[in-house]
Amino acid sequence: MSNLVANTELPIYSIVGEIIKLPVVIKPQAKTNQILGIINGRLKIAIAAPPVDGKANIVLITFMSEMLSVKKRDIVIASGLTNHLKMLHLPLQALAKLDAIIDA
Repeated sequence: MSNLVANTELPIYSIVGEIIKLPVVIKPQAKTNQILGIINGRLKIAIAAPPVDGKANIVLITFMSEMLSVKKRDIVIASGLTNHLKMLHLPLQALAKLDAIIDA
């Protein structure tokens, strides 16, 4: 992740019980799925799907499940279903991989 914004306080997520709350900003219709960096306290993610009929949300969940080695059903879009600003709820078991992604 070479596009990290300077002066971003880490961690960008919060932990409530067994849930990691991760704010993200999505860039749909990208060429590939990839983590772009941290922008304004949110993890920026490029998604290779259009923001139509929930397609970008499905690809986002699939991509994050692969990146974090967790089941798709364990990732929830808690807010922002129709917005590029979203709040993801992730299982606590994803914490080490999430930290590695953010620190990369």
